[in-house]
Amino acid sequence: MACVAGWCLLQEEEVSVPVSSWRRPMSTIVAGDSSISGGKEIQSSAHLPKGHEVESSGDDKSTIHYTYDDYLSDIPEKMVGSTSEYYKRKALFDYNKEIIRRHNSNHPQGHMLGLNQFMDRFDYELPQRGYDKTRHEAWSQNHIDPSMLTKSDDSSATTSKSRQLDYWSLVEDLTFSSSEMLPKSVDWRTCPKTGKPLSTPVKAQGRCGSCWAFATTAALESHVAMASSNKTLFSLSMQELVSCVPNPNHCGGKGGCSGSTAELALDFIAVKGIVDEWHFGYQSFDGRHQVKCSLQEEEDDITTGVEVASRLSKYYDHAVATVHGYAKLPTNNYTSLMHALAKVGPVIVNVAADPWRFYESGVFTPRGHSVGQTDINHVVVLMGYGTDETTGEDYWLVRNSYGPQWGEEGYIRLKRVDPATLPHPDADCGMDVRPADGIACTEQDDDRHHGHHHITPPAVKVCGTSGILFDPILPIGARMLW
Repeated sequence: MACVAGWCLLQEEEVSVPVSSWRRPMSTIVAGDSSISGGKEIQSSAHLPKGHEVESSGDDKSTIHYTYDDYLSDIPEKMVGSTSEYYKRKALFDYNKEIIRRHNSNHPQGHMLGLNQFMDRFDYELPQRGYDKTRHEAWSQNHIDPSMLTKSDDSSATTSKSRQLDYWSLVEDLTFSSSEMLPKSVDWRTCPKTGKPLSTPVKAQGRCGSCWAFATTAALESHVAMASSNKTLFSLSMQELVSCVPNPNHCGGKGGCSGSTAELALDFIAVKGIVDEWHFGYQSFDGRHQVKCSLQEEEDDITTGVEVASRLSKYYDHAVATVHGYAKLPTNNYTSLMHALAKVGPVIVNVAADPWRFYESGVFTPRGHSVGQTDINHVVVLMGYGTDETTGEDYWLVRNSYGPQWGEEGYIRLKRVDPATLPHPDADCGMDVRPADGIACTEQDDDRHHGHHHITPPAVKVCGTSGILFDPILPIGARMLW
């Protein structure tokens, strides 16, 4: 840690990451429309110089002398409340600018860091995490009482087992003997046959710990479009999940902006369906105010194409899509993830996102498996894979939820390593030793403690860059409701 102007700042290796009308056509969704973007800074970084163009000190004429005042001018949405705050944020901006300059100078062939909306933000102002480690069997099998994870008085929360489908039976027709027979590259942002978009513009979660909701809706948007005959693309409501998904065991937090899981979200959508953003737009950007669930169930018992008898409950009025369930892919299994991604579609993955804060471009290549590289704390969507044409590096294509101004239009490419090419199969693995970062489930137990019982998960092995292989979730049976 280093302190500037009385504020403790992170060293480079410690840097932490931080609606349309009813069935509105996707062609009307524009980057500056905050009502459908899930954020307020959709174009904030459009005029910022690239990271390699900015100098920190000295007389290098090939770089730009870029100041904090320039930064505030380029991002008019940013407001500084007082002189004292101005100098504190200026010191943070200057320090982070030096981190970026130093990284880009020392790693000219690797990924680049750059200026973005997080330059003058302190940790508490960054997007909050919402990934719960105790929901994963790797921790639950390590002496966590399973009853603590399933006990609930809420009927919709008890559907998890029935909605978690057997992955191997679902994809038994797929070949898993080798990844060599797969396409050289996959990109589910567009339909490979027609070129039609299969994904909406990247959205921004803000300070709310709603990554689980953003990842779930983004993955579902693509799967619904892929399943429809005319590749219809909806912008689905993140706010429905943030406001309406129950989390009685406090898995990943208390729900909403305090965190939850993609599994709970998919369970909920299977029962209630999901509306588009025009009916329930994102209102939790600041993360400070609880937004009440305002959706109502359908008045009748008929929904086109869906058998009422198969439901556990009524869908919400105006719901446009649902899902049959989900499959949890094998933990830390490169081959199964490659095949599922190539042959089925986008996969929800849980990652260690702390080092991503200032990512700008290139194939993100971490240095070793430090704690920050293996602390699973964020939920994103794996949209494809490929090989960089310039460097020849294999990568995973990942959709984040920091808005399109971050990274490569809201995406990050992570270094992809086939364990079969390594001298040891665990050479690309590390240990997640920060169980406290995955907020434990709690249970009210009047007989034992007359209060909440906290579960502390142990450390577990996570593999792949940013732990991307650890906990993949594949939506199954996504479809429109009309």
